[in-house]
Amino acid sequence: ESGLVLPGSETAWFPETNSASTCSKHCAGLGLQIFGLKNGLECYCGRSLHRGQLEKVDNVECSLKCPGGSPSESCGARNRIQVYKVQ
Repeated sequence: ESGLVLPGSETAWFPETNSASTCSKHCAGLGLQIFGLKNGLECYCGRSLHRGQLEKVDNVECSLKCPGGSPSESCGARNRIQVYKVQ
């Protein structure tokens, strides 16, 4: 599913430290501009978003907490990926 959103994406798992900051730094180190958080511990890095139809859902559907983030930070869900631009 994540490949549908970020085609050709690189995947990393951070079971104890995943957060937007951790994933962003990892993807920046790979020279990739877009990252996504999914399933709490998964980090996806890509060059661009899929150009086809993507369904944006309410943020409440991304309810899994990031193990390395603040208590209010979420890292997607089982079938949901939160997508950000690397800063």
